[in-house]
This record gives sequence, structure tokens and C-alpha cells, in this order.
Amino acid sequence: MPNGQLGDVAKEIYPIHHRSIYSFSDGFTAHFYVGKTCVNAELLDVGGHALTGRDGKAKFKLSDFFCREKRTQILKFRNPVNFVATPYTPGKNVPTYLTITQKTITNGMEDIEITVNSWDKGGSPLANIAFNWRCAVPYSSIE
Repeated sequence: MPNGQLGDVAKEIYPIHHRSIYSFSDGFTAHFYVGKTCVNAELLDVGGHALTGRDGKAKFKLSDFFCREKRTQILKFRNPVNFVATPYTPGKNVPTYLTITQKTITNGMEDIEITVNSWDKGGSPLANIAFNWRCAVPYSSIE
């Protein structure tokens, strides 16, 4: 293949993620309703590196980036879903903005679908923008 062509093919086949890390943590958190109440909390902390497509969008599900501990494990996500993304554009010197939408979906198991849009300073979509991202979401594990 000519130089660069394989990279273009890879972007079409795998347009979203190159790598990811995740962890599941148990702990306690405080809830404030009428006074302070401490409850058990489980947290999925997942992050990775991704690339927007030609349309300036990257869409993925959190389940694309982590493995369940057991095949029978079902995760039920709870709000709030905290998501942050930072564009990574070395050498481009172009102002880049990212906006994010998220929604809960059910496709065999509950999941969080994230859509990241990349924009230039005039509001037009920017293609092929790399970004680093991280998401933390409370969950319940059902077996």
C-alpha cells in the first residue's frame, strides 16, 4: 500500500479508540437530603484516546472500553455521568472545541452512549481531531 493509505484505512475501520484504561472502585459517598447520609458506592472510572471522523463526530459506548468481571455481571449506571475530553492537536495551532452529549441506552445491558463533536472557532465541524477523554460514573452491579 502507498505511504499513508494504511493509516486512512485504519481510521475508517477503527475510527474511535486506540487505547483505554479502566478501574472499578468500591467506597462510600455522602448524600445530602435531610442531613448527611453515607452509602456504599461503586464507581467505573474509564478513559482513553479517540479520534473524530470526517464528520467531526465520535460516537461510542462505555462498554466498548471495559470488561465485565464475570460474563453474568450486569451493570446499572447511575447519574451523574462525569465526562471530560481534551483535544490533542500537536503542531496544528488551530483553536479546537469539543462538545459532548451522553445518553443511557439498553442493548442487552444498560450502557452509556457518548457523542463527541469537534468544532472550529466558527462553529464548523473539524474532521480527524484526536482527543483524550475520561469518564466516571456510579454503578450498581447485579449478578
